[in-house]
Amino acid sequence: MKIGIIEICEPNHYTAVEALAETYACDSSNEIFLFVTPLIADLLQSLNRHKAVRLVVQQADEDTLSFLKRILAYPLDRLHINTVSRDYGAFADVDWQGAVYLSVHNTEQWFDNGLRNRFGLFRHQLAEAWREKRFGKIWQKTVLFAKDFGRQRDRERLLRKLMRIDYKMLVYSEAHQAYISRFVPEARVLVFPFALHTHLPDRSSANKRLRICIPGTVSSARRDYDGFFRLLEKSASNWTEKITVDLLGYIPKDEVNIRTRIGHLRKIGFDLLAYDNFIDTSRYDALLSQADLILGNLKVQLNPYQRYGSTKETGVIFNIIKSGKPALLPGDYPVDRDLAAAVRFFGDYTELQKAVSQFLSDRSLLESMKHQAKKAVLAYTPENLLNRLKS
Repeated sequence: MKIGIIEICEPNHYTAVEALAETYACDSSNEIFLFVTPLIADLLQSLNRHKAVRLVVQQADEDTLSFLKRILAYPLDRLHINTVSRDYGAFADVDWQGAVYLSVHNTEQWFDNGLRNRFGLFRHQLAEAWREKRFGKIWQKTVLFAKDFGRQRDRERLLRKLMRIDYKMLVYSEAHQAYISRFVPEARVLVFPFALHTHLPDRSSANKRLRICIPGTVSSARRDYDGFFRLLEKSASNWTEKITVDLLGYIPKDEVNIRTRIGHLRKIGFDLLAYDNFIDTSRYDALLSQADLILGNLKVQLNPYQRYGSTKETGVIFNIIKSGKPALLPGDYPVDRDLAAAVRFFGDYTELQKAVSQFLSDRSLLESMKHQAKKAVLAYTPENLLNRLKS
């Protein structure tokens, strides 16, 4: 089978391209064409070891529509559109043919984004920015709201075109599948992970302290750092000499309060790692490999219209899959059945405090959970995922 994968919008989504390409490459009869920008091509150099994989790069003088039309000339049996987050009009202008799989990242933008919901989300964002005195954010959200009228029109045009052919919607979890199946037949929805399990070396065995990693950009909008930092302050007398907290992602300049709280926690004795700049992949993986536990201190219900685990997925899940590390997640976050054994859920910060204290007092409990996690993520190797792509 000849398979094409388009990713020209989001360099950070290259791991989803890798996951698809590596899995298709498990079948020696497949040929895989990756249609990408020069930057994304650089990020995908590891795939050059596969003879079946070919990179097709957008030229500097080639606009998006021209590149998409050039892609149509390839005799493909299946085409994946990995991300559409810009140039919506160009994607909607193409007369797609054959079997096309559209990966849906923010589900509510594509299938539940009527005018009422867009206005409701806009009002919520303005109120939040005003409350936080982020006045520049008010202007930013106003501009994006105005632009989204045209983008929504093009998203709907693209969906209409795809639904006339042999289409599928690719989503990243079973909960996403349940959500999107309200709008398209379940048989048209494919669940496939954003990242593979990569057999990352486990460098946590030498840890003298319990090392808790919170992966991803440090964002107060998406994660509850305030609640977690209060828990650390409350537990300082018992934990300062026993745990390391790694905020494994860069801190944006506007997260002033978080920076202040980090400074305070360090002053009272906590070993807390934080980063002012983007962390490159090799360093990120090295730091992730040292973690004992991954913590998802997520705001699951971001607002009335967006919910982690249902309308969108979090990078925390992909870090669990990639690393094979056990995780602590909020109790209302839906996790796929294959991954459930790698997760311990907490209902509130009292329960989280209890869980961390148990891991500190009983090392065998931690080792047991690590073993379960390593076993669970084997479902996310290319060989074990291949059957999902044969449907």
